[in-house]
Amino acid sequence: MANYYSDHPEIGFYLNHPLMARIVELKEKGFAEERSYDLRL
Repeated sequence: MANYYSDHPEIGFYLNHPLMARIVELKEKGFAEERSYDLRL
């Protein structure tokens, strides 16, 4: 199995679905903690 994402295109459907963005936003609480960490690379 070289790439699980490539081998299973149905996963792309779920990850790129418009509701997924909303689910992540709710789960991450609007990315509120983003400002409290210095993540510069």
